[in-house]
Amino acid sequence: MGTAWMFLLSQILVLAAYSLSDSYSTPAAGSTQERIIYDFGKGIWPENIILRHNGNVLGGLLSTPQIFEIDPITHECKITHTFEDKTGVFGFAETEPDLFYAVASNFSLGTFEGVEGSADLYELDFRSLSQDPKIRKVMDFPAAGWFNGLATLDGEKGL
Repeated sequence: MGTAWMFLLSQILVLAAYSLSDSYSTPAAGSTQERIIYDFGKGIWPENIILRHNGNVLGGLLSTPQIFEIDPITHECKITHTFEDKTGVFGFAETEPDLFYAVASNFSLGTFEGVEGSADLYELDFRSLSQDPKIRKVMDFPAAGWFNGLATLDGEKGL
């Protein structure tokens, strides 16, 4: 089951980057144009991707507690942050351009269970001219082991 999900996610990553990037035109009806923008390799589990306003793909890894950013033009992937006391990153939400929130927690890929009290919400601020985001812990969730994604309900209110 894990391999099938990883394949599906890799296809979604390719299509999301392809379809939402300003650098590509929409293919004609009936034609298919896809390309791999980055191959994570075996054992790496990307999860919950979101596109930045610069066209790059931002996401988290379940297999390691890292946030990645992929440039779909150059195919370069860089790790923008590693959470030292977590095992995975879940979900992203954007409340204003280049201001994101993500949940990181301790999670087992073997059992698909989280450690209760390990989930924390972090702010990822990409608005500065620096290449790396400013990371700030916003809150912890003492009763939660992990979250299955995040969503912005009202960007104007920052929720």
